[in-house]
Amino acid sequence: MTEYLDRWLSAAIRHEIEQRFYRRINEQASLERLIDDPDFMTAPLNHVGLFADHGVVHVRDVANQVLNVLDVCHGVLIPPRPPQRFAFM
Repeated sequence: MTEYLDRWLSAAIRHEIEQRFYRRINEQASLERLIDDPDFMTAPLNHVGLFADHGVVHVRDVANQVLNVLDVCHGVLIPPRPPQRFAFM
């Protein structure tokens, strides 16, 4: 799932971003953690556990979709650009 992303962002940098910003969401949303979390039982509608799709997998999917949209739109909805300029986008 990351091969396409790795063309534009090194695996090491992507891994650092995922670990620093999105890993916590995955951890907080695990069923094991929610069962023991009094905050979830008190206000489940406001708990991050209900937003588990915004973890690492979701972020990778969004990034892939942005790249796909650029490919589809290039030369159709946005003016064609030279390869080097398009790669910069």
